[in-house]
Amino acid sequence: MTKCSDIKHGDVLVCADCGLELKVTKECQGCSCESQGLMCCGNPLIKKAKSY
Repeated sequence: MTKCSDIKHGDVLVCADCGLELKVTKECQGCSCESQGLMCCGNPLIKKAKSY
């Protein structure tokens, strides 16, 4: 599951159900987040593969 500490500036997170895409413009500053992860449509968001 993708948590805020797992994502970096420029990463794109995608919802596999609705196609929502979120781009990270600022990284987590080291919070003690113990959440269930970043979710959309009741499912975890996944990192989109980077295209080079």
